Amino acid sequence: MMERPVGTFVLERNPSGSAAFTFVSSGLLAMINADRDSVIADPDAIFHSVHPDEVANVLALSEYAFINHAPFQWSGRAIINGTTRWFSAEASPRRRDDGATTWEGGVIDITSHKAAEEAVAQSTRKMSVAALTAGVGFWEYDFKENRQEWDVAMLALFGLQPHEFSGVWDHYVHPDDLERVRDGVLRSMATGDRSEQEYRIIRPNGEIRHVSAISIAGRSPNGELLKLTGVCFDITDRKLAKIKLKQSETRLARIIDEVAIPIVVCSTQKFGTILSTNKAFISTFGYSPEELPDVRAWSILAYPDEAFRNYVFERWNASIAHALDRGGMVGPLEYPIVCKDGSIRDVIFSGVIVDDIITVTVVDVTERRDAERKLTESVDRERQADERRRSLLEKKLRTSLAAAAVAHEINQPLSTILMHTQLALATFDSAAAESDKLRTHLADMAAEGSRMVTTIEKMRSLLRNVQTSLEPVELSGVIHTALLYNKNLLSDHHIEVSLSGGPGHHLGDSPCRIAGDEAQLQVAIGNLIRNAVDAISNHSPPSRRITIDLIPMANSIELVVGDSGPGLNNSFLKNIPLHTTKPEGSGVGLFIVATTVENHGGSFNIGRSPLGGAEFRLSFPRPSWGPPSRS
Repeated sequence: MMERPVGTFVLERNPSGSAAFTFVSSGLLAMINADRDSVIADPDAIFHSVHPDEVANVLALSEYAFINHAPFQWSGRAIINGTTRWFSAEASPRRRDDGATTWEGGVIDITSHKAAEEAVAQSTRKMSVAALTAGVGFWEYDFKENRQEWDVAMLALFGLQPHEFSGVWDHYVHPDDLERVRDGVLRSMATGDRSEQEYRIIRPNGEIRHVSAISIAGRSPNGELLKLTGVCFDITDRKLAKIKLKQSETRLARIIDEVAIPIVVCSTQKFGTILSTNKAFISTFGYSPEELPDVRAWSILAYPDEAFRNYVFERWNASIAHALDRGGMVGPLEYPIVCKDGSIRDVIFSGVIVDDIITVTVVDVTERRDAERKLTESVDRERQADERRRSLLEKKLRTSLAAAAVAHEINQPLSTILMHTQLALATFDSAAAESDKLRTHLADMAAEGSRMVTTIEKMRSLLRNVQTSLEPVELSGVIHTALLYNKNLLSDHHIEVSLSGGPGHHLGDSPCRIAGDEAQLQVAIGNLIRNAVDAISNHSPPSRRITIDLIPMANSIELVVGDSGPGLNNSFLKNIPLHTTKPEGSGVGLFIVATTVENHGGSFNIGRSPLGGAEFRLSFPRPSWGPPSRS
């Protein structure tokens, strides 16, 4: 502690009223910046440095002390070397036998003490303003005087004016909290421990506020309870926010619990605590919350195989680390889960991390995966059935073609027999043949020939019963494939093939898709190409050319094959099925072409090509899903 300057003096006053200093210490002279001789010579010189505002007070106190022979006390300011300083002076009177009075006293420089007091006062004022602004009130209860004091902030906190305070604090505590608060105060008084409580108060206007109170009991050295001091501050906003947050959390928990998708909330640690699971989670997997205290317990139940469990957690923890580092979702990750009843369900995990909590949705995709597996199996079965149908169709087609070829080979001589038999009969009719028996034989031959022709016609119908599988087919691709199969044949006979997509267009410029059977179409186009090669080779025309045009129309697509051969006469056109103009032909080729077009719902026409030979025009209907025609 810093020592304060001190000075002493002795002043004598005789009965006549005159006074003089008989002693002035060096310390006092230094404090007032005066010399001893001048003070001894003029006692009033000591008052020359007193602050002008303090002079009247000092003189009045001095006069009172002289007249009444009373102690002198003064505290005030003085100006020393132009600086204001604070002093405290005291003197006690002592009467002498000769009637004179001696005052012995001292002077203390209290400037530093006054500065400290002012700092404390200023700090106290600031604290009062801060407390009032922050809603913090100070109070104290004196047990000896049975008196309770509240500061301005405390009164404002309780909504009171100074004259409204009854002096009894519990008048303002909410009735539902009063007993608990009293117990806490009494416990603090009994033990001396610090008491901290939160409770509600009711202001005079009926408003309810929430406060937090801290109190400490003060005791004397012998343990006597002296005072109870404390503070109160308003926590209404914090309390209401906490209540609203709790209500919001309760509503959110209720919503999550009613969501149809399984949801689990847990901490982000590797084997963190499971905080909650909703009804859908429990009903889907069968595990109760008591069985799932943390993620480790869940993992052992859901993934019994240790190797698979380690694999799952390696991926899961990596996904959490990625989400924590870069933000975003955890997952989605798909795993099979072993349920409590032993069944296995396919699920997809996805999570959202907020702070250190992760909320995980578990989407059950078991039925979807089962449906996908069943669909795949169904597709495989359908594909196998299609392959069996296609194999059967090819077998029927080969059988039908063989039957047609055989029928054609039989048809040629039978037609000749029938023709000669009819001529013979006609001759007998005109020449009146002699033998009725011969006529009978010839008639039988004609009847048998007619029956065989009828049988052959029935064999021809086999081709018309062949099933056709219609799928999207690009005709330009079929043409290229047919040309590829007949590449060597065309090269051996030195025949040039010209392709076009119609006037001014190349083949394939425009899509020409139809609903068709690619295998049948390829066989038909191949037959037209081979027929054209045979026609050109058998007659050796100057120009050896074949033209193939694929023309998209408004409602159809036309395939036109022309050659530079000799062409066909009109009598041939009436007997297209199983009829041939080639010396060694069977007639099956054009019949296949006509039957294929018929199976596709199109039309087949034969005419003369601009090259001079035959022209075969195949027209196929355009499907509803096909591209528009070229204008």
